[in-house]
Amino acid sequence: MPATLIARRGLKRVEGRPISPSTVNRSLATLRRMMRLAQEWRVIDRVPRIRLLPGERNREFVLSYADEKNYLEFAPQPLKDLATVILDTGLRIGEALALEWRDVHLAPDAPQGGYVQIREGKSKNARRAVPLTRRAHNLLVQRQGTAQTALVFADENHKPLQVSSFDYMHARMRKALKLSPAFVLHSLRHTYLTRLGLAAVDAFTITKLAGHSSVTVSQRYVHPTPQAMEDAVSRLDRMNARSLKSETKGDRAFNRPAQNAQTPAVTGNELAPELAPTSGHELQVMEGRVAQLAEQLTLNQ
Repeated sequence: MPATLIARRGLKRVEGRPISPSTVNRSLATLRRMMRLAQEWRVIDRVPRIRLLPGERNREFVLSYADEKNYLEFAPQPLKDLATVILDTGLRIGEALALEWRDVHLAPDAPQGGYVQIREGKSKNARRAVPLTRRAHNLLVQRQGTAQTALVFADENHKPLQVSSFDYMHARMRKALKLSPAFVLHSLRHTYLTRLGLAAVDAFTITKLAGHSSVTVSQRYVHPTPQAMEDAVSRLDRMNARSLKSETKGDRAFNRPAQNAQTPAVTGNELAPELAPTSGHELQVMEGRVAQLAEQLTLNQ
């Protein structure tokens, strides 16, 4: 029986609760990955087709600056600090919770205050260095001053915090502030990437900062506005003008006469000792070579 048919039949209820296409697709994606690994390890000859279900909703919620201010003002710790770090670095929730102090490189004299190193992630592309904003830098400096564990975010027993704990705190905050149900913790990362796009950051840079597996994923955050396109053409126009002006100056310098009233002609006797001809015959040879070179340059123009 096809995997999609089995999934569709299971959409109704799982343990008495309805499930969404996105939940099923996560399982199908895991199954597809397992099949590909099995083929790579030569356990199976071919990978069966596994199609994801349609109807999955993309998480498009972007936190406004006004809602961000209210959210961070009333959010309890450590949710407040975690949300701030994700908003200013775009880390995945799992990446932020796995962050250790050895991965945090604080540089007070750097323009952006240092960076955080992601050693592991969803794929090899997730391994990256993400520069810190000044706000994120100050926050991490403060947390580091009271840190008692290798983890940046840990509970009172110095153990890793669970995503479910933050989901619970976040849901309570969202309800208290009457924010959209579409606002999930992942929306903090989505907000960071969207703001990069609005700041005219190119898709390739977003790919590196986000740890995406492909630039295609990052292109959804780049939305060129009419003003941005006009600015791009203006920059191109200025670059072309500078290049043409530089080339024109170079042509004028090349075509300028070799001697004039201010610059007397240089004869063989006035050359540097190691370059000056030692006889009339050598002078004639040199003059002949100069004439040949001038003729060649004229033909090449």
